[in-house]
Parts: sequence; C-alpha cells; structure tokens
Amino acid sequence: TIHQDKKFYETAVQELETAAEALRQTLLDIEKKDAYQTDQSCHFADFKGKLPYPMNGKILKGHTLPEWEKLGTYKGIVIEGPANSKVKTVFPGKVVFSGGLKGYGELVIINHGSRFFTVLANLSGRTKTEGEVVQEGEVVGRVGTHGPTNMGRLYFEIRMAGKGLDPQEWLKPQ
Repeated sequence: TIHQDKKFYETAVQELETAAEALRQTLLDIEKKDAYQTDQSCHFADFKGKLPYPMNGKILKGHTLPEWEKLGTYKGIVIEGPANSKVKTVFPGKVVFSGGLKGYGELVIINHGSRFFTVLANLSGRTKTEGEVVQEGEVVGRVGTHGPTNMGRLYFEIRMAGKGLDPQEWLKPQ
C-alpha cells in the first residue's frame, strides 16, 4: 500500500541521514588527528577533471538507481561494473580508515593532503589497512555485488574540508 511504501522510504531516509552523518563525523575526526601531507609538487586541487576512475564501469544516474539511492543523502556517485572488479586509488595518499561503516558497508578512506579525501565504499574486500601510503592506481579492494545480478556497485565520494564535492567534476570525462 502507499502508506507502507511511504513509511519504508521515511525509515530509509532516516537511516541514510544517520549513515551520512556518521561518515561526516568520521572524516572530521580523521582530519583533526591526521595532518597527512603529500609530495608538495603534486596537489590534488590541480587535478580537477583529470582523475582516473576508481573502477571500470558506468556511472548510474536517476532512473537507473533504486529509490533509496535517489534520496540525495549521499554526496558521491555510484559506479556499476562487473562484480568483484578491482577498485583503485585515484591519487596518491594515505589510508586513514579501512573497515565497515553502517550504510556504506566495507570502505576505505584516503587522505590526499590539503584536506582532500576520497571514500571508496560498498567493497566486498579491502586490501589496504590504515596507515598505508598508496600511489595512484593501487588496488584498495574489490567491489561488492548488488542484488541478484552479477554486477557490483561502488560508491565513490570526494570531500574537501568536510564538504562533499561532485566527483564527476574531478574525474576525466568518459
């Protein structure tokens, strides 16, 4: 019924808002305690529109996303590709979080210096641990499956000083 659907989506929105707030707080805590600096000849901000994709696949938009993913709580994008695809770093940095977070599943957060972070979530497995320094293109994990298909969906986010940035403005045009 419509009433049950409305209740389901209201609950989903609340859970997503709680998950998004948990990620935001995690990133703020990390930023306070980890002042990682990259090689000063290489600045994340200089690579707007030039970053590689973290995995091969297509960006899902609008009608191709499930209703709960359209609700606008998340700040990133969803990239769909074959299940178990390699997920790679888009820029050198330091792994500052590697673990599970409700609403995001298994994820890796990388500090790229100058208060820039990338979030790679919905992983089926992680290959990097907190404290590891990574280079562009290193595998940090594999994408998890989504539903009954043999496809995986990676959630990818770029943040600067606690604010979500549009990843599509930072990635190379496809």
